[in-house]
Amino acid sequence: MEGRIAGLRTGGIVMIGAGNGLRGDDAAGSVLARRLMGRGIGRVFDGGAAPENYCERAAALSPSAIIPRRMCSVPT
Repeated sequence: MEGRIAGLRTGGIVMIGAGNGLRGDDAAGSVLARRLMGRGIGRVFDGGAAPENYCERAAALSPSAIIPRRMCSVPT
């Protein structure tokens, strides 16, 4: 994980977090994105409920990789 975070800092990787706590998932991807952004890691987007809206912005940064992050809880 530390290597991926280093990639976010150096510019090779872009992460797009996704999730919407109001719609029944845990919003973990958005929470992670906001936490990384709060630490000054600038190649991270909080895509919220519509992460596809950030794909063009992420691609414009010419990254070596774009990492989508979406996690959700499954009711049992």
